[in-house]
Amino acid sequence: MKKEIPIFFSFNDDYVIPAAVAFHTLLYMAKEDVYYRMFVLHSDISETNRVLLGSIVNKHNNATIEFINTQDFLQKAWESGNFENQKKNSYKFTRDTIIRCFASQFFLQLDKIIYSDVDVVFMDDISELWDLDLEDNYIAAVKNAFMKFDNNELSHLSYENKTKFENTYFAGGIWVMNVKKIREDNLEKKML
Repeated sequence: MKKEIPIFFSFNDDYVIPAAVAFHTLLYMAKEDVYYRMFVLHSDISETNRVLLGSIVNKHNNATIEFINTQDFLQKAWESGNFENQKKNSYKFTRDTIIRCFASQFFLQLDKIIYSDVDVVFMDDISELWDLDLEDNYIAAVKNAFMKFDNNELSHLSYENKTKFENTYFAGGIWVMNVKKIREDNLEKKML
């Protein structure tokens, strides 16, 4: 029996080409006993591009893909001003970028899920990430060792938050998320 691993991606129509590469390499590099249950959270991926991405996944016979339209999910918060700093840096922080932080709302049936950006090329199977024991942690991620509080990468944070998060800031490229714990602690409400 194959090991089923849920993984999701969050992007819009502008990132379909990188997503195609990411999907192909993820599935090409997958071990024989691994089956990926793939989800795409998106606001505007066209039907043509959904068919294209679906055909890439179907060629590998080791995954399924489901597209979940999130267009309205953060609209109210986005317009209310809660994300003003992110809007200033909208080339980095679109709704499709931020929606990954609210994954537990879309995967109520899951306790844990992997998230990955789509501007990646998988050079090896990542199924071992699924075996990480998250204990009471919300996310397993890679600490961004090159992030400095005076670096432009943190321009979306207030000064107080820059100094607070300089040593704990983590990369957004790939996470293992404890969505059960996030729901239990109502973390998403706190983030909003």
